[in-house]
Amino acid sequence: MKIIFANDTSGTNNPGCQGTVFCLRASLEEKGYRILESLPYGYGYSHFANLMKKTPPGSTKDKIALRMQNSRRMKKIRSLLFKVNDDHTLRLCESPWNSSVDNIRQELSRIKQDADWLVVNGEGTIHDNSVGALTLVGLCRAARQLGLKVAILNASVFNLDPLLLRELACANYIAVREPLSFSYLSENGVSCNAAADALFLIDRCSEEAQGRAVNSPTNDENYVVYTPGVLTSSQQFDVSEMVKEIGGLTSQGIK
Repeated sequence: MKIIFANDTSGTNNPGCQGTVFCLRASLEEKGYRILESLPYGYGYSHFANLMKKTPPGSTKDKIALRMQNSRRMKKIRSLLFKVNDDHTLRLCESPWNSSVDNIRQELSRIKQDADWLVVNGEGTIHDNSVGALTLVGLCRAARQLGLKVAILNASVFNLDPLLLRELACANYIAVREPLSFSYLSENGVSCNAAADALFLIDRCSEEAQGRAVNSPTNDENYVVYTPGVLTSSQQFDVSEMVKEIGGLTSQGIK
């Protein structure tokens, strides 16, 4: 089976991202999948970032909606990308997003070769209608239009426009890495599977593959993977509690 691997974050400085992508790729290859092309983190963003510039950067949905109501300039452009609902939240307009999907589909058609699947490394990208979410979900639609099957792995997914949720529902397979995303997608009618973060696949990789993993621990040392995951997006998240828990682990000689 031949695949295109999207959202390859191994080029970032984040060791968690590097290890996760290594484990995903190694696991796919050991199961007989052949990766024809690996699309790096940020691939295709330019098509959707240009649309996002039409809204004030860094604003929440409600703030953007209020500015749209009170600004003549924003009133003129609000129909270009987002529509304001009665409750002052924003709804993604399909036409400009589809135009960006058309652009990224042209790029994908030139590199897809004879691939069978698009496999997306979701990580923490598909949320809040961000440019990353718009791009990766748009890439999924473009792949489907080109006849590829779509799998989204190792993902956290939340706070998406209904348009993006409808496209996710068309994916052939989705695996999310924590219960909040599983509940969110299930409640919105998107079929998905719950699985641990892909970094834990390191135990299933061959010994040779484990030896090539980023910052792979040696057998005589105790390591754990600690991550607050999507809890960092919650207002109730307490950094001091995280520091306390990590301190408790290190006091036991665990790295």
